Amino acid sequence: MLDETLRRNTICTITVQTKDLDPEEVFDKYDYTILCVAIDKNRKFFHHPDFFEHYAERKLYYTGIAQSKGAGHFTNKMKRLKKYLGKGYEMDSENLEFWIELILEDQKRPKKPKNKDSKPV
Repeated sequence: MLDETLRRNTICTITVQTKDLDPEEVFDKYDYTILCVAIDKNRKFFHHPDFFEHYAERKLYYTGIAQSKGAGHFTNKMKRLKKYLGKGYEMDSENLEFWIELILEDQKRPKKPKNKDSKPV
């Protein structure tokens, strides 16, 4: 029960940087502004300019970036959105439209070939 409560109430994970990256470089890897927080090796805290406002409002603002290589697939993006909606976050209609538009654009891109001799589909 406690584990479930903690899991549902966890809002974000703070990344501890292990490389010499600027915060903007770290933030370029996150899909929602509420995840754009980092602590560098000197224990300096960085955050997206809108992080605290979005965090307090429990609003999802999509950055347009897939969180990881596999997260770019539309089903993974949907699962991530569903996960945060399940944690009590909301996404306004303008932001949802932006999110959907990017998924539709992703589907129009040529697929990478499975082997090096194949051509994109």
